[in-house]
Amino acid sequence: MILPSELEAKTTIPLIRSILARRLIEDHGFTQQQVAKALGITQAAVSNYIRGARGHGCAVLGFENDKRFTDMIDGVISAILTGEGEIEVSRRISECLLWLRRSKSLCDYHKQLEPTLDVERCTVCDV
Repeated sequence: MILPSELEAKTTIPLIRSILARRLIEDHGFTQQQVAKALGITQAAVSNYIRGARGHGCAVLGFENDKRFTDMIDGVISAILTGEGEIEVSRRISECLLWLRRSKSLCDYHKQLEPTLDVERCTVCDV
């Protein structure tokens, strides 16, 4: 049995961090060290996200281009750029994760990993 929080830890959080790292570097001129500080991770982790060694294989999830998701990512970036602090950045990333759970965006991927899972009847993420 794979818990939704395991899927988040192994797929969704790395994908979010990868998107944030790329955008901060490409769109806002951040260094890897600045991204690491802003996200509370190591520079080596940022390097892995940029090189595609982490967080890239989750594109199968299909929500990266969803308007609501991209708006929330924009909100995280805004919080970083305006210096709102790690609590606000964390809150906004958590908001992304909560939306993904409630929107059932991970269900198809979960079903691929656990073929016997009845995603139509599952209410675990409805919390």
